[in-house]
Amino acid sequence: MAKQNKTASGGGRTVSYMLNNKRVTREIGLFKDTQSIRQLAVREATRISTAFLKTVRDFIEITFEPAAALRKDNAWNVASSLIRKEAIKGLYPEQQIDFSSLCLSQGDLPLVDDLELKVGTDQLEYSWNPANTQKGMFWNDKVMLLVYFPEIKKAEFILNGANRNEGKQIFKPLKFALPSVIETYLTFISSNHKTVSDSIYTGQLIW
Repeated sequence: MAKQNKTASGGGRTVSYMLNNKRVTREIGLFKDTQSIRQLAVREATRISTAFLKTVRDFIEITFEPAAALRKDNAWNVASSLIRKEAIKGLYPEQQIDFSSLCLSQGDLPLVDDLELKVGTDQLEYSWNPANTQKGMFWNDKVMLLVYFPEIKKAEFILNGANRNEGKQIFKPLKFALPSVIETYLTFISSNHKTVSDSIYTGQLIW
């Protein structure tokens, strides 16, 4: 049967019990490590990036898979590292994501020329120049779109959108009774998902 005592120095409490026919005594209680501001900032950046990535997991597991394969890692780790390094701004404890610096894909696939975003009553219309055929582009590269609602911490996306040669993609995100802030992003990915472009931040809108 365990027996609790105070140490002779009064510095803490101990518990004694028999283990393998031997009396064992160990100290119990709470131990508090003093952490530096830098350590706290790293923990907070990790917490923020993890919370965000959970909302866009299905998207980044596709868009960061090529980079993860090259690094012999997984898409989550690659995305998390990039967000912490590039998109977490501010000093602890006031850190937050700078959505204009947020990268949601990373790769060498060329993007597009003359990209334009038009905002309609209930839809977003992306358009680009389909005649651009520079090296590395293919007609059947697919557009991927993501819209993030920071106020409710939700995301909507198109994972398998229009072909590059179509030059246009319509997106109808969730619409609320009251206007909401949205952060918008575009990526191109090859039809076999082996190559991907860097993402483009297409702006903050009131939706």
